[in-house]
Amino acid sequence: MALSVDLSPLDDLAALEAEWRALEAEAEPNFFLSWTWMAAVLSLARERPLVLRARDGNRLMALAWLSPVSTRRHLIVRSRQLWLHETGNPALDRITIEHNGFLVQKGSAPNLMQNVFISLLHQRQNLGWDEIVLGGVGAAILDAAQQAGLTPALDRQSNTYAVPLAHIRASGKTWLDTLSRNTRSKVQQACRFAAQSGPLKIDAARDLPEAMDFFERMRALHQERWKQAPAGGAFSTNETRTFHTHLITAGMANGTIELLRVSAGDQPLGYLYNLISGNAVYNYQSGFQRQDDNRHRPGLVAHRLCIERALAAGFGAYDLLAGDMRYKRSIAEAGPALFWARAQAAHPILAAERMARAVKAKLLKA
Repeated sequence: MALSVDLSPLDDLAALEAEWRALEAEAEPNFFLSWTWMAAVLSLARERPLVLRARDGNRLMALAWLSPVSTRRHLIVRSRQLWLHETGNPALDRITIEHNGFLVQKGSAPNLMQNVFISLLHQRQNLGWDEIVLGGVGAAILDAAQQAGLTPALDRQSNTYAVPLAHIRASGKTWLDTLSRNTRSKVQQACRFAAQSGPLKIDAARDLPEAMDFFERMRALHQERWKQAPAGGAFSTNETRTFHTHLITAGMANGTIELLRVSAGDQPLGYLYNLISGNAVYNYQSGFQRQDDNRHRPGLVAHRLCIERALAAGFGAYDLLAGDMRYKRSIAEAGPALFWARAQAAHPILAAERMARAVKAKLLKA
């Protein structure tokens, strides 16, 4: 493969959209690498990003965009960063991209990503960067960066969790059959308690106005739940709210977003915000009514109805995404980990920072 990689400032959004959509049609399905997601982020980017194009001859093999950001850590560590599919603006990046990576041709050579990172290293002086910020990527991306000669500095990692709907369907079992006895009992108890208020049902928003109404109700419940957290909830900034307005508008138009209301009779229990890509449903966010009664577990009720709905619709997976939460461990299976890391070029200050972090980690474990 005679791979050529070039980066240039984003000048023509319409041209990038055409390129992106064409390559997306030939790539593995991934909502977080879809133009629906990308367009919503780019519409709010403060600075003009760099567009990466990797070609084999005239054939486009990979696409990405990176945001140049200069930062300072610990007063003395200055770093010139390239953020992969993020803006470097914390108020917007809290939307939290997952399954991040480069948009690549399906069936590309295994070393494609390694060669892209090698090319970025060769162009480092011209581009002026010290580290590439890789948020929510799989192990393959970190491995490719390391094999190219970069050093990963890991900030955090998290397991993903999903319900294997295709496997359950093929086995002839119900989803409840796959749960432990204890979890199955809790789900059934929660459903019986909720059903005291009326029949359980799940309704999808029928149009954009109803979807935005469901979103605002979900957002209020979510923010109430997380109001005491230091960083607030997932929708605590104006940037995230505007992003989701863009995303839901586009996703409702092309069928890749669904907002769901779960009710017991005429009493709403909560709302689910799902992303759809290929044969998978991704549960991106949710918001539930709260009560003091410990029999009130609207999340379990909602996920049961949503899982059974997706199973009946023929989907292959119900993906709960990253986050090591107890309910995810109870109702789904652990999947590949995602990583939030920085792939660093050789730099004495960054090497010293990594060493200091390693020493601190050892002291904390002692």
